Amino acid sequence: MTAICRAQNLTELGIDSPFADCALCMSGSKQTQRTWALAVLREEVREGGRTIGFRDVTREVVVKEGQPPVSEPAIVVINLGRRNFFGPISGWYGRNGTVLDRDFAVTRTGDGLDTLYNPIGLDPIAVDTTGRTFDLRDPEFMSRYLPDVKGVTDYAKASDKMLVPILSDRISDTYYGKFFDTRVTWVEESKDDNGSSVRGAPDASAVAAPPSNDAPAGVDMAALRSRIVDYSGETPAETPAETPDADAPVLAL
Repeated sequence: MTAICRAQNLTELGIDSPFADCALCMSGSKQTQRTWALAVLREEVREGGRTIGFRDVTREVVVKEGQPPVSEPAIVVINLGRRNFFGPISGWYGRNGTVLDRDFAVTRTGDGLDTLYNPIGLDPIAVDTTGRTFDLRDPEFMSRYLPDVKGVTDYAKASDKMLVPILSDRISDTYYGKFFDTRVTWVEESKDDNGSSVRGAPDASAVAAPPSNDAPAGVDMAALRSRIVDYSGETPAETPAETPDADAPVLAL
């Protein structure tokens, strides 16, 4: 499902876990292995009727209210299983020792739980006449996707800045209380006159009202959720998924 098992230990990521109870485990739901990863959407650059390379898809985002939007690479979060996506990606890793040195064109067939993907690794992109290619293991290239941590060479840990808040949200009291834990009566938050979050009184049948402060301070969870690409067919309606074109190439980060 879209939740993360609360019996899972994620302390090495700085996430408070495991929990003594997991509503989904207690309900008998079957666990499935899923992988979370970052990717940037890419588009072809064509000249004279032929493809000469790829460039990042960009989107406009408002960084500060009242100021013009800025352009940023369209980085998305992929949350998919091994059978229908990460198995083939692992095959490319086994062959080349990395998946960071090339673009992947991903085609999709089927729908819902029967969705299958076919990621095809494209030829590496030469960036100069010396034979150097575009490779995200090179900090010079990776830094363009991490403007807030420019100069950081440990790209794998730097990417956690985006993934960990989402994982923390999916294992939280709030997420479980809203979608899965039948012992809790969910009460939507509202805003007071000052714009602060206010939670209404829970129904008398509620065992406990889930806390409203599970997400790390300063993290816009709605914006992060909107970037999750998840075609499992099980995403709660209140958690929208950003859906790229089925044939859009993506570059696995």
